[in-house]
Amino acid sequence: MARPIKEGIDYFPFDVDLIADRKLRRVKIKYGPTAVMVYISLLCILYKDKGYYIDYFGDNKEDVLWEVCENLQGKHQPDVETVESIIEDLVACGLFSDDHFKSGAIITSRRAQRTYYGATVDRKAANINFDYWLLSENEMKELSSRHPILNNFINRPKNEVNRPNNSVNHPNNTQSRVNKSKVEEMKVDKSISCQIDPSDQIHYLNPQLNELFMEFLDMRKKLKVNNTERAINLLKSKIIDFPDNIKIEIIGESIMNGWKGLFPDKFRKNQMSVIQSNLKNLPDLMAKAEQEDQNEIEVNIFD
Repeated sequence: MARPIKEGIDYFPFDVDLIADRKLRRVKIKYGPTAVMVYISLLCILYKDKGYYIDYFGDNKEDVLWEVCENLQGKHQPDVETVESIIEDLVACGLFSDDHFKSGAIITSRRAQRTYYGATVDRKAANINFDYWLLSENEMKELSSRHPILNNFINRPKNEVNRPNNSVNHPNNTQSRVNKSKVEEMKVDKSISCQIDPSDQIHYLNPQLNELFMEFLDMRKKLKVNNTERAINLLKSKIIDFPDNIKIEIIGESIMNGWKGLFPDKFRKNQMSVIQSNLKNLPDLMAKAEQEDQNEIEVNIFD
């Protein structure tokens, strides 16, 4: 079986002028430092997942908003509506492509794609959807003339309707709008047909834990939250480091309070307190064990 082609990247360069970008100024004035954190969080999601764009359509939009809110959790965590407004303003000010956002609910930018192109130059293969690709052939050659993306771009089918230089793909073209409408309908149909009831899945081998987690997912459904595969995986990743009994406590607390998410920080602090307490008492426990061993040895000798 062929090894799957890696899409995202593990890290990206944080340019010194990223926060000082003039395009970000108006959004910062409106929302303060939250705008900067939302911007950075989007870049992390973009580079980690597809590498050069975020699918912001349908259920994926809710997942993205939820993940950004999770990244910003704390005393000054913004609500979902604020995050959504910030994303729209980041697009409006030119930090992300306005055409792709409005026509296909795609979050991407020329800057992000240049970063991705440079970071993947040593890969032997790359899967690129050129409908979302912004860099021209000359721009890619200036960055690297030996990149597989450039090779795929040059050798793409010449009759491809959606290639960047084809007039049919122009935003103002009627055929383009019709094709995009059909694509959106296909996306909707796909999302409907592929939905799987989480109750049909086994998430944990521990029956008690699995049953409680399913109860939590059912509660989220009643709260009008979509239990997409990505959302469920993110929930499970938050408590992956805890033993089953602590997982049960964390999930139970969310059910009791009617929370949509899982909040393990309190339990993590409790775990650390127990560990620190055990470490503090370790010398006494070792001395006690040593004394008990000594007493047992003496008893055996006299016997």
